[in-house]
Amino acid sequence: MKRIIMIFSVVCLLTTGLVLLQAADARAQEAMLEELEMIYGAELIVTASKREQKISDSPVAVTVITQEDIRKTGATQLCEVLNMYAGIHFGYTTSSFPLAGGIRGFHKLPANKIVLLVNGIPQMFEVYGIPALTLLPVSLDDIERIEVLRGPGSSLYGANAMLGVINVITRKPEESQGSQISLKAGNNSFLQGTFSTGGEVIPQDLFYRVSVSWDQMDNWDKTIAYYNDPALEAQKLSTEWSYYMGDNQRVDLLASYLNLDDFYALIDSTGPISFTGGEAYNAQFAWAIDEPNVTVKGFYNYRDLWDTGYARGARGYYFKMYTRGAEVQQTLEPFENDVFLWGANYQQVSTEGAIVGGDRRHDFSGLFVDNTYDFTDELAMNIGLRFDHGPNTD
Repeated sequence: MKRIIMIFSVVCLLTTGLVLLQAADARAQEAMLEELEMIYGAELIVTASKREQKISDSPVAVTVITQEDIRKTGATQLCEVLNMYAGIHFGYTTSSFPLAGGIRGFHKLPANKIVLLVNGIPQMFEVYGIPALTLLPVSLDDIERIEVLRGPGSSLYGANAMLGVINVITRKPEESQGSQISLKAGNNSFLQGTFSTGGEVIPQDLFYRVSVSWDQMDNWDKTIAYYNDPALEAQKLSTEWSYYMGDNQRVDLLASYLNLDDFYALIDSTGPISFTGGEAYNAQFAWAIDEPNVTVKGFYNYRDLWDTGYARGARGYYFKMYTRGAEVQQTLEPFENDVFLWGANYQQVSTEGAIVGGDRRHDFSGLFVDNTYDFTDELAMNIGLRFDHGPNTD
């Protein structure tokens, strides 16, 4: 009888300890979620599952960098902002041209395993398939937040998202009314200025925002500064429009232009390359309707860059590049506690230049699905699957 009582007492103590541990763990999880909401507020993220959700519900690790965070860093380029956060690294070949990059220690040269998006639209230096960080169509002051998916995102964004995804979300026109001027200056001939203004065309329905920026910086690597001009001198012009069609439909349009007065870079061991006089155009369109929950996007990115230097002779590096495409996706809730997303996309990538043997044009199409099921408030399961078809994957 004493042995039975002893065993019963031990079982009761273990059960009580387990209950206390579970309660403590639940309190710790609740405190962590409250801390996340304090940091990020009620703002939703869109990159983790291609749909709006709380950051605490994200199936992958996501870093959110707000406009306030960008201002506090004092950064002058997108790469500088990203390099200040744990697990993200981009390496420069010159003061203005990041070519290598990685996330969570997986570093790649060139950085063609990271996808850069602007409002969900791909932005890349097509000839290498690397993020077009220097050729970003908007200024830092135009950014509302940056969402960085740290880890593989290929089931939603394709093969290039093996190491991660960087999604730049621009400021909504309806939330940036009025005018703003920003001026920055520093050593190495650094000078940066931005002027933006926004307003209403149709009250409560049609909003606009226009931004003009000017960037200049000198070369910190004097070994390639074979001209006395700055390493980078560029002007950007962008405009964004939002139109609300009733209570459940929205249309967004973003158009931008980039002019490179000076742009020197090191691409490989051949020496300095000058893309001075290059231009870039970007346009993106998005239509979203709440019921049914459908989003349609279309985009066109064009870049005309040529080498005016002497590493390979005049126009030795000549790149006329563009990416154009469209995407459609729909979010459904087929069962209770279940969210199902499906979508399809098509894009055509073209690079023209002597170094690639003329005009190279590839067509890519993809189909993706993503499903999240919440078993409890603490446990959810996410499954993603993507199929891609391209010229090298039959």
